[in-house]
Amino acid sequence: MSIDQELLEMKLPNIKVITSSNDDEDDKYINCQTPKSSQYLIPKNLSCPPAPKKPKMVFSCCSCKRRLIDEFNIFDEQEEIESFFRFVDVNSTKKRRRCLV
Repeated sequence: MSIDQELLEMKLPNIKVITSSNDDEDDKYINCQTPKSSQYLIPKNLSCPPAPKKPKMVFSCCSCKRRLIDEFNIFDEQEEIESFFRFVDVNSTKKRRRCLV
């Protein structure tokens, strides 16, 4: 108990508050602000930039992979076409049976 009484009797030293005489320096740090004049602002874009475009490939006449044909030759192979359809008609008359598995 004697220790408790000693602690109670002990007093902390008084703390002195010192105010600075340089109030201007404190105001500089307290009042820091972002500059808002037009000189410091990022300019606004009025229109969007155009979309990227794929570059056009320029072909010269000689570098074409396909040969350009001036005339189209149409062959009259009527007999061959008719023989093909006759063959299909003959084979299609058979009935097909379903496989039951």
